[in-house]
Amino acid sequence: MFDFMRLSLFVLAVCCVWSSAANAQKTVRTDVDYTVLPLSFDSRYGFPTVSVTIQGHSIPLTFDLGGSRLQLAVSPAVLKRLNINVDHVDSVVHGADARGVKSTYKVFLLPEIKLGDFVLNDIKGIEYHPWGGEGAPKNGIVGFNLIARFNVVIDFSHSVVILVRGNGHPPGYDVGSWPKAPFIIDGHMITRAHVNGKAISLIWDTGTPVSSIKQQTIISGDVKKCSKTVLFKVAARPDTCREIAAPEFIMGDRNFGPMTFYTRSMPGLPVDGMIGDDFFKAHVVYIDFANKTVAITNAE
Repeated sequence: MFDFMRLSLFVLAVCCVWSSAANAQKTVRTDVDYTVLPLSFDSRYGFPTVSVTIQGHSIPLTFDLGGSRLQLAVSPAVLKRLNINVDHVDSVVHGADARGVKSTYKVFLLPEIKLGDFVLNDIKGIEYHPWGGEGAPKNGIVGFNLIARFNVVIDFSHSVVILVRGNGHPPGYDVGSWPKAPFIIDGHMITRAHVNGKAISLIWDTGTPVSSIKQQTIISGDVKKCSKTVLFKVAARPDTCREIAAPEFIMGDRNFGPMTFYTRSMPGLPVDGMIGDDFFKAHVVYIDFANKTVAITNAE
């Protein structure tokens, strides 16, 4: 009986130690409040898409970091088909795409939406009629003003976006060791960069398939005509689109090596160009909106 009691006490002690270690590990992993959003990619244009739950319906919307000055845009056809009730407000918003095409949209309010495990309240949305014409997202977008509520990991290589509340880093991402660059917020996330010694300003945009630059912004590099694939994806004209392969692309104090830009007519763009999905496919980025820095590493 004595030996049995000693054995029981020993097992209990081991279990307590194991439980404490497990709880300690759990604390380390859960002190960062985050949620993982699986990414899918549009089969035709490659747009990154996440699921947004509205009134019990899961709707695939484009995760659009370049969706300036808006939280959510949903096609009225989708709202009608799913019988989603929205409260319209007595106002409209006016917008313009990169081409300078202007549009007007009705505004509505949603008391609640869900992104992954996060429930978000009092969301302002607009009735979305695809800007950009052919090649625009179909159902709508999650826009910059909603994305910027969080710090964000964008990891195309593992088909995930991770939303983080606060300044922590989710497990598996050694963000502290990654090269960093500053950015400003002016309706968009804008970074100063240098291409072959020329200073340019660029919007980060997950809603555009390729990195682009205005025709008027002259950068050096090997130049050739755009392929039919690129012309199709960005709805560019053959006479305005050129592929420029630059040997160096510098942000912050780090040279990220060769970078390809495609010239386009973008009179509505307030900067020189856009960092598009081709860059996100080659890199993993962590956007710290609180401190206005972006950390970047090569994708696996």
